[in-house]
Amino acid sequence: MTLPHHTYGAPPPERGLWPRVKAAMAPDGPYLWLVYLPIYGITWFWLKPTFQDLVLTAAALPLFLLLYIKGHAATKHGALALPWIACLMVLGFTLAMSTSGNWSVIAVYAFALAGALRPQRLAFVTLAAIAVSIIAFGVIFKAPLSLTLIALFFGLVVAVANFFSAELTAKNAALEASQTEVRVMAATAERERIARDLHDLLGHTLTVVAVKADLAARLIDIDTARAKAEIKDLQATARTALADIRSAVTGMRRVALGAELAQARHALAAVDTTLAVTSPEAALPAPVEEALAMMLREGATNVVRHAHATRCDVAIAIDGEDVRFTLADNGIGGPIREGNGLAGMRARVAALGGKLTVDGEKGMRIEAVLPLRRVLA
Repeated sequence: MTLPHHTYGAPPPERGLWPRVKAAMAPDGPYLWLVYLPIYGITWFWLKPTFQDLVLTAAALPLFLLLYIKGHAATKHGALALPWIACLMVLGFTLAMSTSGNWSVIAVYAFALAGALRPQRLAFVTLAAIAVSIIAFGVIFKAPLSLTLIALFFGLVVAVANFFSAELTAKNAALEASQTEVRVMAATAERERIARDLHDLLGHTLTVVAVKADLAARLIDIDTARAKAEIKDLQATARTALADIRSAVTGMRRVALGAELAQARHALAAVDTTLAVTSPEAALPAPVEEALAMMLREGATNVVRHAHATRCDVAIAIDGEDVRFTLADNGIGGPIREGNGLAGMRARVAALGGKLTVDGEKGMRIEAVLPLRRVLA
């Protein structure tokens, strides 16, 4: 007889007679365990039942079903099940005094309901109260010792089984809730990642497009050939950006540092800024390379937009167990206003256990230190 405390995430019932019967006879429902109810009449194999026994038992049956089914439904609400359990015990004691049936069966059902109660303290107190009331009834009314012991033994066995079943159900529910929370957090983190990537992609691309469009507009009447070249670059940049955005949305984009260096050099050249790069020959771990590539993209975009610089230096070095990334320009510098770009940089660096510093006193200087040990762990 198993009476789990809660049912979580149950699917909607299927249509048809058989699915309804199958659902009604589920182990966590009240109906399957009614198969033990006929044990009430086991004493009549050696004690012939009287007319009074049969009449009172027939009259008590619907009352028992009402108390048991209502009590089972109320166990998920804790103390609200106590009146139903108490009434079951009263019914059992009444039948013990007025019939020769095996009243201990009624007590076992009461034990079963009590074992499924929560919190645990309520279950323990209720089980103790039932056990004490059975012992007191047996002593006061001189009930057969065999039936009293049967009620205590089998009742406690069923109660313990239901107690641990309820514990398992509660732990499974907590685990499912925890897994749901993890999935929600992962989905949120993925949305934030895509938002950062889209910001980086669109911010960089639209900046390059705007600069080249302005340049092409100024050159159209002065140097037609160069203006056409800039327009062709615009077309190529737009196509590349469209492919990157499609990949970012599907979450399958892999950013290459070398490609970003080439893009940055191209974009900075449009505003007459020279890019100087120092980088190690050794390959970097994929997460580090992608983070550096996106920081380079954001940093180069900021230089194109705001710096009015003639030179931009990018240095990537392996310093012991760390990778150090530095981007510095000789532009106007100024106070740091941290928008989505820098916030995205900090999020990327923090995700890899690194540290980011930004200084605008003499031009703009962005420095990130990423620990290789944590990335490779």
